[in-house]
Amino acid sequence: MKWLSIFCIICATALHAAPSMHVLIVADTADKIIGSGVNLDLRRLEGTFQGIAQSIGYHLKQNVLKGERVTVSAIKDWFVKLPNRQEDLVVFYYTGHGVRDAKHKKWPVMHLGDRGLLAGMSVIRFLRKYRYKLSLIVFDCCNGEESALGERVIAKRRAPLLFKAPYTGFKRLFLEHSKSLVLVSAAAPEERSYVLYEDDACTKPIGSIFTRTFLEILQKEGINSEATWDAVFESVKRSCIEVTDKQHPVYRIETEKL
Repeated sequence: MKWLSIFCIICATALHAAPSMHVLIVADTADKIIGSGVNLDLRRLEGTFQGIAQSIGYHLKQNVLKGERVTVSAIKDWFVKLPNRQEDLVVFYYTGHGVRDAKHKKWPVMHLGDRGLLAGMSVIRFLRKYRYKLSLIVFDCCNGEESALGERVIAKRRAPLLFKAPYTGFKRLFLEHSKSLVLVSAAAPEERSYVLYEDDACTKPIGSIFTRTFLEILQKEGINSEATWDAVFESVKRSCIEVTDKQHPVYRIETEKL
């Protein structure tokens, strides 16, 4: 029993000392229009970040807010509880409804239905203040006027299955860009984020154009020893435009000079 206790203490200490990859996926799965597609994206995102953390040797601390648990206070609470460890990685991924207002001109405002609004800039400002080894912030949502909410915005295409490859080669993307902040919006200002449907009748959603494309390309670049975030998102932009010329993802990379 004594040796078992010592072993547990050693394991707990090692786990605490290891750098962590903190992931928060916020998925509006309860929405009647986009919820089923968002749920598919959520499952893919969970598996992707699990594989990435394992391949780079980081301890994964992944949280999911979905359905009625998607609230402004729940999102803010997660950020408040983040440890300030500079070797850690942080990923914030939102998939749901979004709007744009006059105050926030480039990055969308997350529209949580009757649970409130949360400006994407509030997330960005927080992670600018506490610079981690890498912070990846993704908003997969519309970036237009509030009046567009509720419309069925679709892009019809029979999409291929996700590219399947071993989760290797992510160290360059996630570990060799020290003190970097990667900001991504699935849609440019005044644009919508579109959903992919498997059938012409648009009854079988298979996820959003952006998230599905992003994960496919991320996996492909993940086995590339020369991978860069610029290469990832330029490929994502081209692929999204091939599906619909109405959606142009935007991104920005901020790197602190050491």
